[in-house]
Amino acid sequence: DNDFQSFIGIAPIPILHGMTIGELALLFTLEDYIKAATFPKIQIIKMKRWERKSYWDDLNISWLPTSPNIPTFETALVYPGTCFIEGTNISEGRGAENPFLTIGAPFINPDELISKLNIDKTNGIKLSPIEFVPVEIKGKAINPKFKGEKCYGINIKVTDKTKFSAVDFGLNLVYVLHKLYPAEFKFRKNHFDLLTGNDKIRLSIEQGNSPDHIKKLWQEDLNNFKKIRNKYLLY
Repeated sequence: DNDFQSFIGIAPIPILHGMTIGELALLFTLEDYIKAATFPKIQIIKMKRWERKSYWDDLNISWLPTSPNIPTFETALVYPGTCFIEGTNISEGRGAENPFLTIGAPFINPDELISKLNIDKTNGIKLSPIEFVPVEIKGKAINPKFKGEKCYGINIKVTDKTKFSAVDFGLNLVYVLHKLYPAEFKFRKNHFDLLTGNDKIRLSIEQGNSPDHIKKLWQEDLNNFKKIRNKYLLY
């Protein structure tokens, strides 16, 4: 939403938009998301032998970390959902071995959390109990949440990337954590709202609305975006 525009979210697009960098360049320019005084001239050189259904690890090329805390392709797959945890007081795994694939806090019961998340084979991921102690890691984690404290939580392993939906999982994860630990769980309201691009999701979770109800809140905007998106798809 325009009221929540920030460095985290600078345009009215979904977290998972399904567009290439070239397509985004056309979208941002021709829809004037960059608010430029004059339009830049853009020439897109199309890729060969690439299909939209392709994933990075289908292409047999090396992964370059997109940030210090997204060191692997699997992390990038999960990040669009587990990044929501950054907007809470739960550890998103910074200062641990596998950030964003490791979620926890001192007060979490891993078996209880896994049971309530109700993950099965159709979700494309496997959850395992984990213990970890966040520490400072130069260039990766400065003063991480629960520094030096033993945390309990889950390790996330993607088993089928074609079935896994990061945003659906992230929404369900925050919903279940809020429901299981109402006294301990806290939103970092401003940050969470910037991550999701509005305050509707947080308010709905606080009101006890289900993830299925919450997903309906963005469906109209998503459908409208898809119509705009179609104008700029190159493949």
